[in-house]
Amino acid sequence: AAGGMQRIREVLDEVPQIVDAPGAGTLPRLSRALRFENIRFRYVPEQRGLEHVNLELPASSRVAFVGASGSGKSTLMNLIMRFYDPQEGRVLFDGVDIRTVTQDSLRGQMAVVFQDNFLFNTTIRENLRAARPGATDAEIEAAAKRAEIHDVIAGFPDGYDTPCGERGSRLSGGQRQRIAIARAFVRDPAVLLLDEATSALDPGTEAALNATLERLSEGRTVISVTHRLASAVKADRIVVFDGGRIIEVGTHNELVNKEGVYAQLWHKQSGLSVNARGDHAEVDIPWLKSLPFFRQVDDAVIARIRRMFATERSPQDRTIIYEGDPGDKFYIIVRGRVIAEKKTPKGPEDRAVLLDDGDYFGEVALLRATPRTASVRTVTPCVFLTLSNEQFHEVLSEIPGLEQAMLQGYLGDALEADRKSV
Repeated sequence: AAGGMQRIREVLDEVPQIVDAPGAGTLPRLSRALRFENIRFRYVPEQRGLEHVNLELPASSRVAFVGASGSGKSTLMNLIMRFYDPQEGRVLFDGVDIRTVTQDSLRGQMAVVFQDNFLFNTTIRENLRAARPGATDAEIEAAAKRAEIHDVIAGFPDGYDTPCGERGSRLSGGQRQRIAIARAFVRDPAVLLLDEATSALDPGTEAALNATLERLSEGRTVISVTHRLASAVKADRIVVFDGGRIIEVGTHNELVNKEGVYAQLWHKQSGLSVNARGDHAEVDIPWLKSLPFFRQVDDAVIARIRRMFATERSPQDRTIIYEGDPGDKFYIIVRGRVIAEKKTPKGPEDRAVLLDDGDYFGEVALLRATPRTASVRTVTPCVFLTLSNEQFHEVLSEIPGLEQAMLQGYLGDALEADRKSV
């Protein structure tokens, strides 16, 4: 008990870095636009961060932030909530610098739903009321109905007095997210922030939750961070980040027609599909033909190889490949996110790379039984399409010239990457 109290005291004694300015005013509810003026921000000086970000988001619009991991999407969201202040530039609500108003009045008009939402080990009712302690039971139930979780809660023996368990362990992933959404709407927010809010769910649950969020978004400013572009298609504005800068802004159709970074990301993900249960995935022939090592392979052969892929599922935080193990399989990530980590002889991480929907790894294993050069661990639940080198070598042995064609494509792509890096 003494040790626990000491840790609690350390938290309570922590001095916040972000404080209200002397004489800070009250921020009215957002009605016109959220604007970023020449934002520059770095968490630490030596790391790359946001650089010269200028952006205006009209009130009551739906906006999606997309881009590679580490490109600055979530960082900009952190600045909206004023978890940090930019080193340069301003964040403006209807022309008012958020550093000149109280944090309570800023965050009081916001609600946020994360990928992994924290539910306390108390009742559903109290978890919902945490968003606004003065909320009545009727307001809590109204929010649950809007999030389409009321009937499920009412079906529990204890209804809204059902304990959630530690971190919501007594509920399914979809139920936890719907309760988190209901909790957000207990606040009646002007600005709704979604940070990968549905990406860890199975396809059917994700689609249902996205439909719910779309209905609930009317009349609110909704900003979502997502790596799954299918969730961004209906956004009024898509903002593409790369290396801490905004490089493209537009609707889905505008950006696909532009054939820029967003179009590349879209084509990477759009040739893959998975059923609602998440137990059967497929890849189309044009997607496979876009891979460097299949680029020179005949379509009929590609069609045969396509039928060999198997669907594999893996839970969160599972190591699926260990560095040094024999390479025996090629992986395509249909849904989910993994981290590839390479260790130095002394043990610490030498390099870590995040991969998600549409990325692939282990292609060398199709041609050579070489040891794995990195360990791969799932960050979210994942659905993979896999091709074993044993099956693939049956095709290689039957089709003269296939191995050489693959090597030419693979080596040509590697040489082009080296040339660009130089």
